[in-house]
Amino acid sequence: MIGAWGIVAVIGCLIDSPVTAQPSDGSEFGAARWISGSVPSLPSPNAIGWIDEMTELTVDKTGRVQSVTPLLATPGTSLIAQAAADWLFQPAIDGGRAIASHVLVAAIFRPPDAYNNPAPGSPPQTLAAPSHDMPMPAATADPVYPPLAVADAVAIVEVRVGADGAARTPRLVNSAPGFEAAALDAAQRWSFRPARLNGQPVSAFAYLVFGFRRPLS
Repeated sequence: MIGAWGIVAVIGCLIDSPVTAQPSDGSEFGAARWISGSVPSLPSPNAIGWIDEMTELTVDKTGRVQSVTPLLATPGTSLIAQAAADWLFQPAIDGGRAIASHVLVAAIFRPPDAYNNPAPGSPPQTLAAPSHDMPMPAATADPVYPPLAVADAVAIVEVRVGADGAARTPRLVNSAPGFEAAALDAAQRWSFRPARLNGQPVSAFAYLVFGFRRPLS
């Protein structure tokens, strides 16, 4: 199970698009990187437990999402697929040419509880095996609900996963006032199995959806 979050109640556009997809280490491979798209919706109010989803996006040479493959999900839920289908990326670059690639979106939906306690609900189920050219979580950390917060919110964090699997340069790609620090702190504590290209580990971007639902009490 990958951690626990919840997705915001509003749909909106993500912001702060990146300038380049090329890696900062000067290598010839540049991973696909998010430019724009919609924010996923909050689960039904009847969903009181933790909800986990992990999704693989197939991004073509133009940077558009060609398919969305659920890899892991809490039974009865599918919150990432609809929003992520319209995401636009700078395509991956290999040897100066755009190539098709895969991008990880991992999401955990918090229950409406102030604490990271167990909650009723079914555990997530593995649905498919991931592609090797994108990173996969090896260790995760749950965000905390900020003690002074009074609302629902979503924070989508971009991390660059190094060839060593470490999550570097976490960056918020949407506006989530009051929840940024909690999301960035959690993202920094994730680690990954790195992406591989031609059998070698490479740096790649992953997108972590940290959501927060206002506690009921």
